[in-house]
Amino acid sequence: MGKRPKSYVTGCEVKAQKGIGLHILYMVSATGNPLYGGRYDLHGRYMTFGQQSFIFDLVAGLSKQGALVTLAIAGIHRFPLTEPLQRFCRIIDPLENALPTNVDLVLFDEGADGLLTYGPPDVPAFRIVHNAATEFSQQLERRCQRFVCLTERSRQLLSAKIADQKLVLLHQGVDLDRFTPLFPRQPVERARIRVLIYSRLDANREPTIWRLLEELESCNMRITLLGDGDKFWKLCDRFGTSITPINFIPCTSIQRFLPNFDVVISSARGVMEALAMGLPALCGGFEYAGPVLRDNIREHLTVNITGFGMGVDIADVCSDVNSAALLDWSACRALAEDFCSVQGFIDGLIQTLSVVNAEPSLGA
Repeated sequence: MGKRPKSYVTGCEVKAQKGIGLHILYMVSATGNPLYGGRYDLHGRYMTFGQQSFIFDLVAGLSKQGALVTLAIAGIHRFPLTEPLQRFCRIIDPLENALPTNVDLVLFDEGADGLLTYGPPDVPAFRIVHNAATEFSQQLERRCQRFVCLTERSRQLLSAKIADQKLVLLHQGVDLDRFTPLFPRQPVERARIRVLIYSRLDANREPTIWRLLEELESCNMRITLLGDGDKFWKLCDRFGTSITPINFIPCTSIQRFLPNFDVVISSARGVMEALAMGLPALCGGFEYAGPVLRDNIREHLTVNITGFGMGVDIADVCSDVNSAALLDWSACRALAEDFCSVQGFIDGLIQTLSVVNAEPSLGA
């Protein structure tokens, strides 16, 4: 054993006394916001909401199952989850502190290619793929035994450049302990349904969000728009007198905000979070795709509940909101339990590690 690495955050030891008992080294780069090419800087921190929410729920879920997690973050002072995650894991700066070598699995997140030389070389390594368009270095491809795709579409896109045997599909999910229905619930006022539109406000999402707001403007509903991006002020200028715009709520606090609404229009993790809270959810991301229900959720998940390519008429949104407001909370929660739980992702991750450990070699 070498010298014990210095922890960035003190008092955050987590002992694997029960459960899966693994030691996982999770490597992340917060320098330059690699997931979005340096965009979405907000007051000195990069706001990659979905990625950060994914990391938070995954680390918390692993910890609660008895795993010891060491989170190694390059650009640690620009990472918003350093303090909130301290109760679940040990957090270090890989450029300043020695990394543990007695680990069972290394996870590389977006932008972690530059950290390859810092991690232990003879341990299974997986790459979490948030963006299938990311270019991977040959060094990363050699180092990682698996590339964890979060959607069928992502796996299909990556199959053109990564060997098929290295690709594994694991749908992401949210922490069902953190996102849980609150009681007593406020009754839905049919005359003024409270709708939350919850999305990044960039050039990719603006056309859909703009049309949604135009349609809902005439439907006598109370609309709140939550999201940040370079289109925030443009949307505020046009719709600010008829909606309540809010540009940011941390992913660690969103579960306290969602109960203020009757219906949520969002995409990806936003939909998952709403369903887990027992709230009806409509998909509005790259395109509008209507209510997320048991008979269509698998189709939604193939493109990460973004609406991509689904082609539902956005003119139906007022009718869809009114219908969704009638759904029972337990049906929404059941969807999250069956399809959107971080537990399912963790189970798949551990099963994949078992398969890799049984293979003849850790080589590429």
